[in-house]
Amino acid sequence: MAGFMVSLFCFVAVAAMAILAVTRHRIFVICGLYCFYSLLTVLDPETVPRLGPITIYRAIYLIMFVSIVARLVQDGNFLSQMRRLPLASYFFLVLLILASSLYSQTSHTFIAEGNPTVWDSMIVMLLFWMAASQVQREVDLKIMAATTVLVSLVLCVWVVWNAAQLNFAAAGRGGIEVNQNYVAAFLLLGGLPLVYLLFTAGKLWLKLLSWPLLIVVLLGALILASRGIFAGFIAAVIWIAGTSVRGRRRSTLVVAGASLVLIVGVALMLPGGGGLLARFQEGDLATLNERTILWSYSFKHFSESSLVRMIFGQGLSSQNVVLGPYVRYGALNYHNQYLKFLMEQGVVGVAAFLVFLYAVIRQVLRSDHPLKPVMLGWIGFLMVASLSGTLADNHEFWILFGVAAGVCALPNPPKKETGPLASRIVPQPSLFPRAMGGA
Repeated sequence: MAGFMVSLFCFVAVAAMAILAVTRHRIFVICGLYCFYSLLTVLDPETVPRLGPITIYRAIYLIMFVSIVARLVQDGNFLSQMRRLPLASYFFLVLLILASSLYSQTSHTFIAEGNPTVWDSMIVMLLFWMAASQVQREVDLKIMAATTVLVSLVLCVWVVWNAAQLNFAAAGRGGIEVNQNYVAAFLLLGGLPLVYLLFTAGKLWLKLLSWPLLIVVLLGALILASRGIFAGFIAAVIWIAGTSVRGRRRSTLVVAGASLVLIVGVALMLPGGGGLLARFQEGDLATLNERTILWSYSFKHFSESSLVRMIFGQGLSSQNVVLGPYVRYGALNYHNQYLKFLMEQGVVGVAAFLVFLYAVIRQVLRSDHPLKPVMLGWIGFLMVASLSGTLADNHEFWILFGVAAGVCALPNPPKKETGPLASRIVPQPSLFPRAMGGA
């Protein structure tokens, strides 16, 4: 019965997305993919709902393709918006990954059971362009931000409930079978819009609402105790604080900062809140769960490679060759996104990745969108967290980068002037649009 209800809900949700895909509300298609991907892969990773012969993910991909075709016909600004995306650096990176699959030293590049192939990498990376194509209005960024908050809160409640079954034992890290770092990324990505509210919300009730929600998010993250992901969150908070309080009174920054410190203190005192601190007392802190050992092996292999391999890399899925002789258990993983590009696509690959990141950041910095700090927070989080994980292998990386780039590529609306000295300052709106229940 439960399986039937889940399938029915998925069918109704996908049908609604199919209708919205041909309207100006097509942003809900990519939001739906974000929700289904994050929640299903965490809450029920063993079962993928199917709609007839295809999985729900493939059904949403098909809907996004239909949405792109429909927008091409309906929206005269669509092509000009797409041309404003950093397509040169993006497609060069895509071509590098395709090329690296041809000189890979393993036989699992194109066909492999249980292991990602080049086709999986292409589908995930294409989400950048497809997510950007779903953005048609400035308010779409608010809807995406609200979606990340909703996903974060759902997963936080689930993590806290699981941890409660173990009496919040720090060693259990929530007692979940899914990789804790993977889950923590969704939690803290959704917490960043709440941090933005804490610093910029003009209405008191929005600031007060962000308090309990942030406590829940931080408690879930502290239980999962992912040190690298939390480092990314700290960097993102600093970036949000630095960009959202410009032109505001210093007292605003002091009050918001003190509120954030108090929220963290409350989360630390709650049951399970000491999980992250306990991990810093573990014996593997010096090697970061043996990450530094794997990095050492990788750099050794790189230094002993030929000049051509240094420039162009070892090929896709090179971890099987580079780390295989040293790792006797667990999954082969570089645990560093920049190192992965260096090893798989060489110096050219990591340079191309950095150029792509720079192009998106520059585009966001030039934007005058009121929620620019949220976009910068997401980017800063993903960049710093990628130092200890391969986050670009996941859907959320390319979805959020795509939404940010798509919003920044929208045509600038004409400014309304009320006189020769008309102000060009854009007011800070509520994070949640009216359609989502906000002000």
